[in-house]
Amino acid sequence: MTDNLLGSVNLGLVQLNCVKVRDVLLRKKEKLVGLLKALAARIPRVLLAAASAKFSELERQLKAPANSIEEVDAQRKFIGELPMKMAAVVAEVEAAKPWYAALESMRYLLPDDETRDKVTGQSWQVKLLRLSERTLEQLDVDQTKYADELTAQEEDFAGKINSVAMSLTNAQAHVDVAKVDVVAAEVAAVDKQLRAVQREALQLNTRQALLGQPLTDYSHIKMLIDMFDPFIQFWTAAASWKANYTTWMHGPLEALDGEAVEKEVTAAYKVLNKIGKVFASRNLGRMTANAENVRNQVEEFKTLVPLVQALRNPGMRARHWDQLSSELGQDLHPDKAYTLDKAVKQGLMNHLDKLTRVTDVASKEHSIEQALDKLQREWEGAELNVLAYRDTGTYIIKLEESMSQQLVDHIVMLQSMGFSPYRKPFEERLAKWDTTLNLVSEVLEQWIALQRTWMYLEPIFSSEDITQQLPLEGKRFATVDRTWRKTIDAAKRNPGVLKVNKLPAE
Repeated sequence: MTDNLLGSVNLGLVQLNCVKVRDVLLRKKEKLVGLLKALAARIPRVLLAAASAKFSELERQLKAPANSIEEVDAQRKFIGELPMKMAAVVAEVEAAKPWYAALESMRYLLPDDETRDKVTGQSWQVKLLRLSERTLEQLDVDQTKYADELTAQEEDFAGKINSVAMSLTNAQAHVDVAKVDVVAAEVAAVDKQLRAVQREALQLNTRQALLGQPLTDYSHIKMLIDMFDPFIQFWTAAASWKANYTTWMHGPLEALDGEAVEKEVTAAYKVLNKIGKVFASRNLGRMTANAENVRNQVEEFKTLVPLVQALRNPGMRARHWDQLSSELGQDLHPDKAYTLDKAVKQGLMNHLDKLTRVTDVASKEHSIEQALDKLQREWEGAELNVLAYRDTGTYIIKLEESMSQQLVDHIVMLQSMGFSPYRKPFEERLAKWDTTLNLVSEVLEQWIALQRTWMYLEPIFSSEDITQQLPLEGKRFATVDRTWRKTIDAAKRNPGVLKVNKLPAE
């Protein structure tokens, strides 16, 4: 470039001096060349930085101490996969080499720190391979140490098994149901110990396999668990039954759920019946008798479940309690202190047929009440879709198909409930909603018909030519248009279906 830029140019009688211009261009050239070289140097630097970060992570994993035989095994597997893991990173290092070759051909001198990064990046592979060899040597030492520790753990574990077996034997000796809470806690603790021993046995076998040692047979632990399981189930069920019975009989009746009580009773009966058979097959007379005794208590309580379900029927209202009080000749208005025990003492089991008859009616009435509540929630929250219409400055309503269908469905449902023999407590409410929804249907039908006509006529009478040719019709349309816009504006501000129609929300 220097040779091509002349210092002066002869133009006949005039000589043009170009020295300054040439110097400026040469300086700009040098600056651009320097910028291009720096940019080219940045690319391999970024590649090596990314590769070095990945190599550093591999190095960190290689240096991580193995704190158990499982970690020794994992570290060996990691080292086995190391060449494959390094191959992808080495490819990134190789990708940087052509750039360094290009920079060298341009006589670009790398800064000292970049030179160190280049050398370090290209030496990572050798460094990690040497580190993996040293790590393998350390793993051999660690494995020997953990093998010795495993031997000591196995000896200690044998003592644990004996201790748990003794605790299990002591727990199985309990037969006094009067001490059910204490015994249930004890057998739960023993079961927890058994499960812990089972997990440790699995861990020992796993470590033996990792060390290539023969596996110790711990199948007798599973036998202990299976042998003890009926005792766990019985004492757990007995303790749960005792607690539930106290809560159900003497706790607030309003806290009971009839279906939940029935499920608990049924489950307890099945467990006790099954466990009783197991005890009988093992010739455990006292435990068989215990299971049968508690099962009989559960079976006796079963007869009270219909009473619980009747008294806790969600459909029961003051009118039903008034009716029952009148029919039974005694006050029956359960308060927060009312209990199942009190109900039994009142002799309500002798009037279960009357209770059931009233609660069946209450359930049917409750279904109607729930349907009306749901209907009310849905229509109180229903809104019209009021949309801007073109450039008219006003709106139109878009009646969704789902709302139209819901309106039809609810009107049909109200008519059906109107024929129900259980409609009496809701006759006024049914009639009000039937009137309301039919009026909503009629208003919306008329509204859509008027809107359709307005949409047809609005663009016609918006034309001045038309209004001049049809002045009387134009005035009539203008009157209707003002009313329409006022009404639709109100709907836009308050789009609730019931409010737009100026209907009561109840």
